[in-house]
Amino acid sequence: MQWHELEAAPEYQPAWQELKEIIGQLQEFERSPREHGQIEQHLMVRSHALMRALMQAHLDRLAKQEEKQDRVIAASGTVRRQARERCRSLMTLFGEVRVHRLGYSDRRTDSVFPLDAQLNLPSQQYSHGLQERLGEVVADASFEAAVAHITHHTG
Repeated sequence: MQWHELEAAPEYQPAWQELKEIIGQLQEFERSPREHGQIEQHLMVRSHALMRALMQAHLDRLAKQEEKQDRVIAASGTVRRQARERCRSLMTLFGEVRVHRLGYSDRRTDSVFPLDAQLNLPSQQYSHGLQERLGEVVADASFEAAVAHITHHTG
């Protein structure tokens, strides 16, 4: 995909807007100079918003491309024929995103989500990267301190 195609894709518009705002703020800093630490902190915070917007755009495009199947076979070997669009929350290193995907079910069976499998999504709300980061912080501090650290750094 070329840059002009990405720029035109509606899913990427929030990310483009975020990038433009970051650049605009840097231009403002040129007119009204700041210490490097202030600029660094500003970019750290805004980069999470940009990364979150990019992650959301990517997930939205995958959902848009997901093709409905007549049937899906679960790991247990049972067939799932009924498809419905579902949405789940995923807390990432950049903050919360929403994953829209097709779920396949039948009577008295759990739903199967092929896109979840493709993305290797965890069963719980927290991304593998966030779980790993939390584990690193917990190893060096209390659980409460780790939660505060993660909350501060994920936006």
